[in-house]
Formats: sequence, structure tokens, C-alpha cells
Amino acid sequence: MNATPPAAHPHRCWTLTGSLLHRPRLLAFARLLLALSGLLWLGLIGATYAMGLVPTAFDRERNCTYAAEQAYPPLEGVSAKPGEVIPLDWQVFVAPGSCRDWNSVRLVRRNEAVPSREATYPVGAETLEIVPPGQPARTILHASIIVTAPAQPGFYETAWQLQAANGLYFGPVMTRRIQVYDANAPLPPPFPNQAPETLTGVLLSWVLSIFKYAAPALMAFVFVWWRAGNFLNELYGLKPPASGHRHVGTILFGLWTPYVRAQRSQIEYDPAYAAGAVIGGPAWLIVAENTAAVIERGAGFSRIVGPGITFLRQHERVRAAVDLNTQQWRNRERTFTKDGIPIEVDVDLVYKLTERTMDGDAPPEPPYALGPLMRLRQRLGWHVPAALREASRPHRFSREAVRRVTYETASSGPGQPTDWIASFARMRSGDIADEIAERRLDELCAPDDPDRHPFREIVQAGLEAARRVGHRLGIDVIDMHMGTIEPSKDLLKDYREQYANQLIANWQIEWERRARLLDEEGKARALQAVEEARAEAQANMIQALTEGYRIAVGDNADPQVSHEVIALRFIDTLEALMQNSRGQPPNVDLVL
Repeated sequence: MNATPPAAHPHRCWTLTGSLLHRPRLLAFARLLLALSGLLWLGLIGATYAMGLVPTAFDRERNCTYAAEQAYPPLEGVSAKPGEVIPLDWQVFVAPGSCRDWNSVRLVRRNEAVPSREATYPVGAETLEIVPPGQPARTILHASIIVTAPAQPGFYETAWQLQAANGLYFGPVMTRRIQVYDANAPLPPPFPNQAPETLTGVLLSWVLSIFKYAAPALMAFVFVWWRAGNFLNELYGLKPPASGHRHVGTILFGLWTPYVRAQRSQIEYDPAYAAGAVIGGPAWLIVAENTAAVIERGAGFSRIVGPGITFLRQHERVRAAVDLNTQQWRNRERTFTKDGIPIEVDVDLVYKLTERTMDGDAPPEPPYALGPLMRLRQRLGWHVPAALREASRPHRFSREAVRRVTYETASSGPGQPTDWIASFARMRSGDIADEIAERRLDELCAPDDPDRHPFREIVQAGLEAARRVGHRLGIDVIDMHMGTIEPSKDLLKDYREQYANQLIANWQIEWERRARLLDEEGKARALQAVEEARAEAQANMIQALTEGYRIAVGDNADPQVSHEVIALRFIDTLEALMQNSRGQPPNVDLVL
């Protein structure tokens, strides 16, 4: 695991860029603000462009553009009887730079609500606007039309617009209201005044116009969001269906931020957020005291965090929660002795993850720095979240040991989390069982040597084996104990007589072996005594012959006499040896 320098930790980055890069939730909020701003600007641009846009018409023959705008606000309306002829006058301003040839320009009717004598009318000559002295005057065009009041009483509206010779419309669409009243009425009813636009009405119209032009982009975005959520639901089988949509909203804009809690060896996910357990972050990770969390991103290792609050980035998932407390595990071992007797024994093991620095270990992270507000609350004695208080304390543990017990411990099944606590205890208590299997029941319960302690030897051997393996994994084995050896009740329940006969047969074999050993040992000792007596007799004979020869010869120089004396001494020695072979001890001195 690569070491991370202290300056790269999220809570040590104080620059704006560092804060955004190491705080994905702030980056998600920034994306949300950017998206809302984009929609707002799109609506504003659309509304401004649509409300202030006056169409123009480009004339290719004259190589100029016709442009105009309405000169004065129209009158409130006209009252007339059914079928009455109504003359209407229009005035428009000519935009600067517009084409100056207006002979081919016509005023064209744009709706059929109010009939007219003609569908198009010519535009009159240009005139100048009457303005006070010193102000620039604009060019005005005049157009007169004649319409006929409809046959039915009511309110009607007629609309007209300028059209160039090439058929293109330009300028504003000009409307006029017409009130048709009953012909039998002596006087026309008063024309209802149009309510003046209030500020509220203008703002509401502006907001509706903004929403109108931003709505297509918003609908497209919602559609993409909906389809992405459905894709995640189908891909991962998420339930309820809203989980996929919430996950997309969390990734894009941080709208929902679920939590993941790691405590001891348990991982708890937000029940309302099913995607967090399958896909992963973004989410808040709360690591309890004396706990470490192994985090993966995709299918690879990402990082290891200690107690406190951590933000899981996109697709980061908690692989395992590792308990840093001292563990005490009792396991019931069942095994067979060397002579085939089933027994049970309790094995107690005390161990914990090491705090020493291992090969490839990363330096410990500095404690989380509480912000100014939290430090003030802590100084005043006010409530500070327990996770923040815990993260602000120094925690020492080996991250390499946490990684090894997570990835080098066998799982109980596919998709099941690793349990290094139970796995290590079961494997190491198996060392005790292996030591027991090398001894007979009598050696365990009643050893021949009263000074020997087989239980102590077994525990010491198991402890040494456990410490060797634990040192490699980063586990410090503190102590190991073994309980009383008991016959296995489950195994003896159905085969009690068979095991009793086996035990008796094992004892009989053992005692017969011992008796045979004693018998052979006695025979060996008897044979050894005979051989020792024979060797001693031979030595005595040689000594007697030598001594007899010396005495016989003495100062006598007669060879005949010496030979006779030697022969007599040899005969006496043989008689002594023959008596010794019959069980009588030799008396060499008497012979001599």
C-alpha cells in the first residue's frame, strides 16, 4: 500500500482546488448550481430573445434588409354595429439601415377574425416624426385599411403585419380590438378598459416565459435521468425502483447522501438506499471507535480509514470492517488421540491486530482537525458529534495488517465477508488438536514421568505455531489456554461399547508390549551376565597359567620339570572352569 503524505489527506487541504478535489460532495453541489444556472440562463436568453425579437426580411434583389417596429401603442379598441365599415390606421417606425424602397411592401392580414375589403394594403410614403427641437426624428410609415364588423355582437381582434416583395414578413404583428354591439341599441356600450399591466403581472409573465424556453432542456435532462436510473435498476436488480434514480441524483448533484456505518466487524447500510450496498458511494462512512474500514473502488483496493467520518467517493464500497480491539475466542476442538479415542477440549486464544510497522505499511494518518466552529463548541462544552470527536484523537494501527487479514483470510462462501477473528482462532486452535493427535490418551491423562506436563508442552507448541503465523499476518498472539480433555459425548453416544472395547484393547496391547519389553530386557541382562562370567573366567585362566609358569620355572633350569609343572597347572585350571560352568564360582587362589 502506497504511503500517502500528510498534505494529501482531505482534511489537510485548505485551497479551493484542493477542497473541491478532495470533497466530492462540494463538487456535486457545484455541479447542481452549474446545471441550475445553465437552465436559468437558457430560459433568460430564450425569453429575452423572444420578447425583444422583431423579425426582419432580407431582399436579395435590392441587397438590403427590411426592418420596422410599431410606432405608437394602439388605441384601446373600436366599437361598431354588425356589418359596419371601420377604417383603421397603422404607423410603424423604420429601423435605421433598412431598405428605403417601400413601393413593393404590403400590409397583410394575419387572421380571419375580422373580415376586410382587401387582404393586403399598400404602405404610404415616409414621413418624419414630430419631436421637440434638438431631438432626432425617426422615419414613420403610414398604412390605412378598411375592415367590416362581424355580424354577431362580441369582442374581436384583427392582426396585420408588413410583408416584403419576396413574401417574407417583417416587423411586429399589429393587433386592434373591435367591439360589435347590438344594432338596436341607441348608444354603444362603454368599451371595457384593458387593465394596466402591474409589476407582478410583468414578473409572472417573465418567469413563465423563462420556464417556457428552459422547459425543453429540463425535460431532456429529466428523461436522461430517468433512463439512467432504470438502467441501474435493471443492471443491479435494485429494489425499490427509486434506488437507481436516487443514486444518479447523488452522483450528479449530491441530492441524497446516504450513510454507511462500520462498527466492530459489522457494516450497516442506509435501509432507504439500496444502491449503496451494491454500487457504493457517494455516501458518508461513519467508522466507530477501535474499528478500521477497508475501502475498494470498482474491483481494486482503494484505501483504509480509521475511526471518524469519511466521505466515500463515487463507486467506493466498504469491503470489510476490521475490529481493532483485543479478541478472546474460545473454540471447542474435537479430535482423536493417537490410540483412536474421540475427545473434546476447549481452547482459549487471546490476540489482536498488531500496532507495529510492517513491511509496506503506510504511516499513520494525522488526527482529523476540527473546524473553528467545532473547536468553539468543544471549548464551550456544547455537543460535538461523537464521530468527529473520535476522529480528532490519534489512533495507532497497522494498515498493512488490516489489509492482510482482509485479503489473506478465506471466506466462508461466495459473497460472504471474511471473518478474520473466527478464522484465525479456529486455525490456531487446530494446532492444539494436532498436538493432541500425536499422543495417546494415557500420555495425556497419566504420563509415565510425573515431572512431565503434557498440557503445558501442547499449549507451548500451539502458542509458538500461532505466533509464527500471526507475525506474518500482522496479528499479535497474547496468550493461549487449553481446558480439560473430555471424551466426546456425541461420538461416544452411539459407539460407547465399541470405543470402550477399543480402549481396553489399546491398554492390553500397551501392557503386553511393556511385558514383552521387560521379558526381553531380562533375557538380555541374563545373557549379559553369562558372557561377563565367561570372559572373567577366561581372564582368570590366562592369569593362572601365567602365574603358574612363573612359579614353576623359578630358578629351576630343568626343562623336563618345568613342562610337567605347567601341564599340572593347566589341568587344575580346566577343572576350576568346569566347576564354574556348573554354577560353582571358580577358586583360582585354591588351585594356585
